[in-house]
Amino acid sequence: MKSCFLILCLMGIVVFGFAQSYATFSVDSTIYLRTNLNPDDPVAIRIRSQTWVIRGQKLSIGLPPVRIPIIPNKLDTIYYRGYRQANVDTLITRISEPAHIQFSYNECCGAFNVRRAGDRKYIRGAMTFSLSKPDSASVYMGSMDEVGVEFATDIPQVLHPACRSAMSPNVYRFAVSKVEWGSDSTNLHGIACLQQSDGSISYNPDLKVIEILARGIFMPLDEVPFQVVCDPKTGQIRFP
Repeated sequence: MKSCFLILCLMGIVVFGFAQSYATFSVDSTIYLRTNLNPDDPVAIRIRSQTWVIRGQKLSIGLPPVRIPIIPNKLDTIYYRGYRQANVDTLITRISEPAHIQFSYNECCGAFNVRRAGDRKYIRGAMTFSLSKPDSASVYMGSMDEVGVEFATDIPQVLHPACRSAMSPNVYRFAVSKVEWGSDSTNLHGIACLQQSDGSISYNPDLKVIEILARGIFMPLDEVPFQVVCDPKTGQIRFP
């Protein structure tokens, strides 16, 4: 009898230890309800047009929240379509914590903001850029929307959002590029400022983007910097 009890206890510990964790995603209806559910209201139309697909599960206003199993170290892609948007955006992220994430319509700029349920602040997010091995022959630039940071070694350079409206959505277009210093600033591809090694910001950089190695859209779900590593030999990008 004691042996059976011990086995059952051990089984319970194993089951508990491997219990599946989930993250929950939902759409914040606060702004939508402000339209009094008027089907012809322009804001209501834009909100109803927003759809997300997360691992095959569709989410939009009026649909119940979706629960997504947490898979450690998995790179996730979320597909988003907005108002009168012909193409679907592919957003990269990591669903790594059992949090409740809410999407809310951005009244200023369209698209949407991301925050944790119950938190009034939006998730700011950050990225790191590094090389798989040092390369002194080229100058590399990582960027998030309008701000960029130079990187040249395998030591990650952390980049925070800057040089953007406080009302802009907290979903970021990023790029990894090769650049030249001392050129005219006519081919910056949206880079308006640079983050220096001490964290300060300089404006109107005198550089030129000569090659874009990769670009995408990053959606932060927490404040842990999202890692981007570039292989200087092949130009390939990975997200460890």
